[in-house]
Amino acid sequence: AVDDRGWARMDLGVWYGAKYPDTHAGIFRKRFNAPAAWSGHGRTWLWLRDSGQVIYLPPYRDQVYLDGQLISEAKGWRYASCVVDLTERLTPGEHVLAVAAESTTPVGGIPDNLWLEHVPEPAARQSLDGDWNGLTLPGKAALKYDQVKREFTPDPAQAGRRTMLYVEVTENNVTGVFFNGRRLNRDIGGQHFLLDLTPYLRAGQPNELTLISQYADHPTAVKTVELRYYDAGAY
Repeated sequence: AVDDRGWARMDLGVWYGAKYPDTHAGIFRKRFNAPAAWSGHGRTWLWLRDSGQVIYLPPYRDQVYLDGQLISEAKGWRYASCVVDLTERLTPGEHVLAVAAESTTPVGGIPDNLWLEHVPEPAARQSLDGDWNGLTLPGKAALKYDQVKREFTPDPAQAGRRTMLYVEVTENNVTGVFFNGRRLNRDIGGQHFLLDLTPYLRAGQPNELTLISQYADHPTAVKTVELRYYDAGAY
């Protein structure tokens, strides 16, 4: 309920240091409207993610609040990121998002990207559960290069729809995806992601999919791995 209309507007990034030498903590607030079309039609996440520059900053702490309720907290680990499922909390209409950031040195702020991600319900799903070259997914396993792979044939009933790979993990991100011998992803992955397979899909015949974890010496807990089919314009 705090009146923040008089607060200075700032972009995310390192916002105190030389400009505010005596400041070691601050609060960002943003008001936004959640579309009514999101309600009951998919899942919505809030991401506060390492932008690639955080490794050059000192350790910091941050807390994330939605409508005054704490939804995420990083306690001093400089590589921490926030990925929170807001599907049940984000009712249609206005909401207030607040991020409180505290640094242990005069350099700090929010060096990350912050965004909402809404993933609509697909027209159809195709499970990729089962044997992955000797490993069973979903499950917990070490996803080493060229070992965790399987073949699948796309559902012929979904021809003409956009084909997306959906992967969700709870431990150790999946950062490498090879599809029919081609590496598709160009980022560091995440706790979940959608990847468009449509341009490289071999309809009516086997396709090979390989998953690789971020840290090869740590098991990855895979919660979901499936194909999602979308009608044109739906995603």
